[in-house]
Amino acid sequence: LAMHFGSVDLAGLYATRVAGRRVTAPMEQVADPDARAWFERVRGELGVSIVPIAGAGDALVEALERGDMVGLVADRVVGRGRGARVELFGAPARLPLGPAALSVQTGADVWLQAIERVGTGRWVGHTVAIEPDPGATGRAAVRSILQAEARAFERIVARAPEQWSTLF
Repeated sequence: LAMHFGSVDLAGLYATRVAGRRVTAPMEQVADPDARAWFERVRGELGVSIVPIAGAGDALVEALERGDMVGLVADRVVGRGRGARVELFGAPARLPLGPAALSVQTGADVWLQAIERVGTGRWVGHTVAIEPDPGATGRAAVRSILQAEARAFERIVARAPEQWSTLF
C-alpha cells in the first residue's frame, strides 16, 4: 500500500529496490496522452508497471501469481468504488476495499510504504506491516485490515500532515 503522502514514486522505487521484484499498480486514466506516456515511462523506469484502474483486479491477481508485488494507493476511494466505512482521525471516512479484499483472496501480505520529506533532498521511509486480527477470515479479515490501515495512516500523517495531499 501507499498513500498520497510525500512521494508515491519514491515508495515504488524503494519497494522494487529492496524486494528486487517488479510492482504492478493501477492508475486512474490521465486524459492527456503526453502526460499519460510520461507517467508510464517514469514509473516503468522505477520498475512499476501501470495497468488501467478499470478492471484492474484480474491484472493484479495475475501479477501476484507471477511473483510481482502489487502497489495500491489506498488512502482514498477512486473510480466508481464506494469503499468501506472506517474511523480516520476520529471521523467517519471511506477507504477502498480492494487492497484488503485482494490480500484475503490471495493470501498476499500487506505492507504500507510511505516516504516522508524531512528536508531538502532528504527523505525517510516508513514501512508498516498491516495484518488482520489473528484468526480473522473472510469479511472479518477484510474489516480488520481496513482498521489497521486507518491506524497506520493516522500515525504516519500525524508526523507531517502538510505532506498528505488527500487532506486537500
